[in-house]
Amino acid sequence: MNKYISVLLICAAILIFCGSAAATVTEQTVIPNNNNVNLTVANDNGARMNNSENDSYSFYPGSGSGGLNALKITDNSTDSNTGKVVFTDSQSGTFYLTYTGGKGYADAGILMVAINGTLPDNFQLKIDASGYQWIPAINGLPPLFADITFNPSTVNETFLKSDFSYGPQTWKPYWSANYPLYEKQNMSDTANTFSIMFIDLYAGLLRSSGYSETLNDLGMIKINYEFLNLPLGSLAAFNGYAYSEYGEVQPGVFWTNRVNTISQSATDTSGYYVTGKGSSPSAEFTATPITGTVPLQVQFNDQSTNNPTSWAWDFNNDGIIDSTAQNPTHTYTQPGTYTIKLTATNQAGSDSLTKIDYITVNAPPVAPPVAAFTGTPSSGNAALQVQFNDQSTNNPTSWAWDFNNDGIIDSTAQNPTHTYTQPGTYTIKLTATNAGGSDSVTRVDYITVTVPAVDTYNRAMVQDAARRVRDFITSRGVLPNWVRMVDNAGVTNFVTMPAFLELSTASLISGANEFKAMNVQAAPRPTGPAIVNRNLYKSGYMDMASRVNTFIRNNGVAPNFARSSLGNIRFQSLVDSFARIVAFEADRGVLPNYVVINTRRVR
Repeated sequence: MNKYISVLLICAAILIFCGSAAATVTEQTVIPNNNNVNLTVANDNGARMNNSENDSYSFYPGSGSGGLNALKITDNSTDSNTGKVVFTDSQSGTFYLTYTGGKGYADAGILMVAINGTLPDNFQLKIDASGYQWIPAINGLPPLFADITFNPSTVNETFLKSDFSYGPQTWKPYWSANYPLYEKQNMSDTANTFSIMFIDLYAGLLRSSGYSETLNDLGMIKINYEFLNLPLGSLAAFNGYAYSEYGEVQPGVFWTNRVNTISQSATDTSGYYVTGKGSSPSAEFTATPITGTVPLQVQFNDQSTNNPTSWAWDFNNDGIIDSTAQNPTHTYTQPGTYTIKLTATNQAGSDSLTKIDYITVNAPPVAPPVAAFTGTPSSGNAALQVQFNDQSTNNPTSWAWDFNNDGIIDSTAQNPTHTYTQPGTYTIKLTATNAGGSDSVTRVDYITVTVPAVDTYNRAMVQDAARRVRDFITSRGVLPNWVRMVDNAGVTNFVTMPAFLELSTASLISGANEFKAMNVQAAPRPTGPAIVNRNLYKSGYMDMASRVNTFIRNNGVAPNFARSSLGNIRFQSLVDSFARIVAFEADRGVLPNYVVINTRRVR
C-alpha cells in the first residue's frame, strides 16, 4: 500500500548509475513539483505520521529552519556529527541517517531510493531499519529520555520493481529546482534518468549531545540494505529526509542531505551510493543423451540465465570439479545412476543446480551362453574317471552338470571330473548360465563304460574277493553288483557276480593257481525253492561246483539255478554259498565239510 508525502526538503535517495536508459516501472509518474508536493511512500503500512489525515507528509525543504546542514548520511557508527560520501559495489551493507541541527531532533526519517536504467522483474531491495520512536511533544522541544523507546526493527520490508512510483527524472525534491540526486551528478545529462521511491523509516532522529544518557547508535537511524539483481554497471545513491511535527512553520519535511553537482565543490556533502553488479546466475542445464549403455558420452549444455562467466561441473556429485567448460562432454565408463551438479558464477554471485539421478548408464547387453563341452575319455572300463571341460561361449558364470541325465545336478564346477563305476552308456547334460540367460546341451550316450577285459587272477586274489562278497551279503542281504579285483598285471577291475561265480567254482574244482576270468552274463531269471538252513555236504557242493562251472564255460551265462540233493538252488544263493566255501578255505586252509544253504540269506 502506498501513502502520500508532501515534499519540501531534499529526500534521501538511492541511486544506481546505469547508462542513460530510463527505468521502466508500473504506473510511474514524474514528481509534479520540486517543492510543496505530496508524494507516496512505498511501505506496505503507509506513512507513520498522519498529520494531514491522509497518511501524508507535508514537504517544505529549506523553509523555516530547514535546509541542507542538519541532515547527513554516514557509514560511521561512532560519529554522528559528520556526514560522508560513500561509493561501494557491495550489494549489502549498513549506513546511518544523523541529525546535527540546533533543533536537536526530527520526529521521522524518510529514505529516498533512486535507480537509473531498466530494473529487471526479479529486482529486490530489502531494508531493515532501527531507531528511536516517541510521541511528538506539542511544545516543539526534544523528547525526554524517559519518553523515547528504541525499536530494533522499525522497518523490515522487501521492496520490488513495482514500488518505484516516480520518474523517470534527474532530480530530487528541494527548495531550489533541479537539485542533484547523487554527488557530482551531471545535471546536463537529461537522458540519465532515475526511478524513485520513498520509504518511511518509522523512526526519529536525535542529536546525542542533547542527552546525558547513552543513546543506541548515538540517536541515529541505522539502515541495513540488501540488493538482489541490481543491474550491472549502475551507481546507487541513498538520500535522506527529516520530518518535524511541531516547532516549524507547520508539520512537514524540512531537511535533506547536501549533494554537489559536477561543477560544485561545497563541503559537508553526504550520500551513500551502490554500484550494481547485476543479477547472479540462475543455474540450469540439459544433457543429451541422459540414458544409454557403457561407454556413454554425454553432451552437457549450460542453460543458465543472467550471463554467468564461469562454470563448475561435478558429473557424479562427489564434490570434485570435473570440468570448467561452459558446454562440456563427459564419458561414463561404469554402469550406474549419476547425480549432476552445475555451479554458475558471475560478478554478482553464484548459483548451483543439482539434478539427482539425472544420467542412467546401463551395462552392455549380455548375450546368453551357447552351451558346449567335451569329456575325456569318453569310453573305458569301470571305474572310468572322466574329465569334463566347459566349452561354452559368451562367458557363462554358472554351470549345472547332470552326468547321467536323471534330472539331478551332479556338479556346479566349470570343469568337473566324475567317476563312472557301473558299466553302461551315459547321456550328459550341461546347462550354462550368465546374466543374459541360459542354454543347455545334451549329448546322448556320450560316455560308454564297459566291463573290464578278461584278466588272470591267482588263487589268493579269488579267495580275497570271496571274503568281501561274503561280508557284503552278510551285512546287506543282497548281492553286490561287482567286486573290485586287482589282476596279475596290477590293473584294478570290477568283476560282476556272474564272472565271480565262474572264478569261485573254478578255484574249487581246479588245482591250478591262476584263473582267467570270463565275460559272463547274468542269469535271466534266477529261480528255486526256499531252502532254509539245510546242510549240503562236501561231495554235494563239489559236484555242484563242477556242473555250474561247466555250464558257465559252455554257455557264457550264469545258470538261474543249480540242482542239488536239497533241491534247486537259485543263482543268488549259489554266489553266496560258493563265496562262503572259498572264504572258509582261505581262512582255514581246508574246505568245509558242508555248507549251510539258506536261500533267505540273500535276495
